[in-house]
Amino acid sequence: GQFMAVELEQSADVFVRAASLDLSQAAQRAGLGTSSAFYTIARGSSDAAANILSYEFMRELQRPSPSLPPSVFSVGGGVSLGKAAGIVISQSGASDDLVQAARGMREAGSPVVAITNTPGSRVEAQSTLTIPIDAGEEKAVPATKTVVGSVAAGLSLLAALKPDYAAHLRRSVASFSEVENLPSKAHADLRDALIGARHVYVVGRDTGFGAA
Repeated sequence: GQFMAVELEQSADVFVRAASLDLSQAAQRAGLGTSSAFYTIARGSSDAAANILSYEFMRELQRPSPSLPPSVFSVGGGVSLGKAAGIVISQSGASDDLVQAARGMREAGSPVVAITNTPGSRVEAQSTLTIPIDAGEEKAVPATKTVVGSVAAGLSLLAALKPDYAAHLRRSVASFSEVENLPSKAHADLRDALIGARHVYVVGRDTGFGAA
């Protein structure tokens, strides 16, 4: 719990850094502007981040952004992506199935974006463009700041693909910069309500579905 509390406190700063990246030229060099769709591949909490990004990409770009299971490439023979791009989200960048998925998409001729927290990872080696989460070491389980950072990194990519979205993202960055100024009483009230509850139901749809 101590590790998780510390890393949760770092999440807002991680979001601000990752959501402030200027990826315009990198995205252009990778050929992402002409991609007909964006396929996300991730596992666990990274897949929750991918789900949030999928809805946001589809809404803003009006292009399909579905999720593919890594086993399509690690167990099966892969799929034809056509003119689509792949987005692999991996906090460690070391999972064999995600490495194989990135390699499979790249060998099929699709640009591959890697969102990872580990510089020089195996997933990065198979990618066309790497977007660093830059969250620092994460010790707690479950993941916290790397999930928030994964979403932020993906939104920086979206801002590069749709410049009008950049202004919206800047407002989000400004909001996250104020997170630490939320009233402590609000935190205490929420904590007390959760501690006293016998059951907690988390409901969400659209971008809120991945968060839920």
